[in-house]
Amino acid sequence: MNIESYAFSPDGTQLAWMGQDAHATHFIRVASSDGRNVRDIAIIPTAPNDMALSEVREIEWEVPDYPARMRGLLFMPLNYKAGMRYPLIVDIHGGGAGASIHLSGGILGSTPLEWQMWTAKSYAVFVPEFRSSASFGSLAITRDDLQEHDLINCDIKDIEAGIDTLIAQGIVDPQRLAVIGHSAGGRRVNWLTATTHRFQAVISKEGWADEWIEALSEPLSKRTSLIFGGAPWEVPQNYQKNSALFHCLGAITHTLFLMGNPELGGVDRYNTVHMLHNALKGQGIETEYVKYSDEGHNFEKTENQRDAIERSILSVKL
Repeated sequence: MNIESYAFSPDGTQLAWMGQDAHATHFIRVASSDGRNVRDIAIIPTAPNDMALSEVREIEWEVPDYPARMRGLLFMPLNYKAGMRYPLIVDIHGGGAGASIHLSGGILGSTPLEWQMWTAKSYAVFVPEFRSSASFGSLAITRDDLQEHDLINCDIKDIEAGIDTLIAQGIVDPQRLAVIGHSAGGRRVNWLTATTHRFQAVISKEGWADEWIEALSEPLSKRTSLIFGGAPWEVPQNYQKNSALFHCLGAITHTLFLMGNPELGGVDRYNTVHMLHNALKGQGIETEYVKYSDEGHNFEKTENQRDAIERSILSVKL
């Protein structure tokens, strides 16, 4: 459950909170402040009554170079049968260090029922946390970010370890993998399309592809200088370390880019994703760049949401 809001009673003896679970059911719950006497005041399902919902599992897995076990959600294919291997969609959440899973799919950005759409099409859906998420300790910052200046690839290693675990468990077909990411999740999947060959499709929504160009395009902030260990002209290798633009030679993955308008809040002010699209296209890779000029970072118009979903379904083809 994602806790959306909470409050204590004036005397501090009672706690009330509102939340949403992975089936898009909203709850209002109360309890004594010591955790006892939990009860539901309201249960509000938002899925249609005739919509079949698949099983959702909380899973954990080991990562070789990090002391904490990672966690995530696995949405099982509808009518899952043990012993069968299924195609997998990985949905990588956005946000920087400290951000965690939001119960909303990467395309619509509004509901976990988006993941149920995929499970109804016989996909498994993996929604992973990774080391820079909220609750795995500070090593991702102190070592990986500030010492190694590796902001992307360490998270990716955690995600890939989770995929490998699902393959080892016999749930997932390793030859049928796709990945979706929005915002910083889009940044992460742009790195995947440039550097890995294991996915059959990548859907990148409202991310970016490079920090070096961005840092050179505006006054350098103290935060940026600290994270990368200096200015871009002093340590260009640190800025280019996770740049999809500088590492895309040899990429092979079919990629769909869904982008908003920077003038309305879209994140890619310097068109780094369009540069990546051109770099992939120049290598003969099947790629599509779709700009929604009337949208910002989150697509809010129904016709654009429908178009983005339909393009995503056609793009995956697992």
